[in-house]
Amino acid sequence: MEIVTCRVVARTERSWRELVEELLVVTRTPGGDGKVKYDYYLSNAPADTALQELARVIKAEHRIEDSLKRAKSEAGLSDYEVRTWTGWYHHQTLSLIATWFLIRETRRGEKIYAGADGSTGSHSAVLAVASSLRPQVSRLGNTFCKAKKQAEGVGSFSSL
Repeated sequence: MEIVTCRVVARTERSWRELVEELLVVTRTPGGDGKVKYDYYLSNAPADTALQELARVIKAEHRIEDSLKRAKSEAGLSDYEVRTWTGWYHHQTLSLIATWFLIRETRRGEKIYAGADGSTGSHSAVLAVASSLRPQVSRLGNTFCKAKKQAEGVGSFSSL
């Protein structure tokens, strides 16, 4: 990855009237098929920020996107059917905790379950753990919601 930076004055919706100097970061990454990919970023980082630090942050962005994609496919992050913000918040939290657990188990390298074909590969282990965790995460969320509703009822004052 190659990085070039330049200070620019950017006009955005938030800073249309006032001029704000920002750091333009351009990256060039060679693709596997011989093509070159260019990405552009605007940053409020100081002008003397090291290029290694900018590269680290850019790579972290891709790791975060990959983690969210994994959470959607393996831990049910996108499988919510809730009507309240609180229910959505609980579902997202528990799905991300389940994803964290699955990633930790994969990195640890333990082969927890055998796959359908008898293999004990890490991918089959992750899928087996994910399918067994979904009902438990759902039950945990329901228990948490019930406990919260009971706690809200205890100690509340009714008007006379």
